[in-house]
Amino acid sequence: MRSIVVFGKSACPFCTEVERTLNAGVGKGGWAYYRLDQLSNGAALHEELKSKTQQRTVPYIFLGGELQGGCSELKRGVYNGSLVNLLPPFPPQEAVAAHEDAPDRCACC
Repeated sequence: MRSIVVFGKSACPFCTEVERTLNAGVGKGGWAYYRLDQLSNGAALHEELKSKTQQRTVPYIFLGGELQGGCSELKRGVYNGSLVNLLPPFPPQEAVAAHEDAPDRCACC
């Protein structure tokens, strides 16, 4: 599985949506989130990210060290299935089992 790393900012609604999406199951295999506004070198790191990626806005989502884009790209990839080979299985196997055993109490519906 490839590692997921996100660079964002605390007050960014798109960063919050990425965090929600990853916590909801897509990133259950583990991921790292760095809030640029809470890092002592965050402003310099943001400038470096802009320079290296040509993406001007947060969040920056990296999978296996490769920039995938921001919130829209993550949501699109989850929706159309293009991230299936890049991310852990979704829903996680335990969620599938919970759904099959007690569909009225599962977390996915």
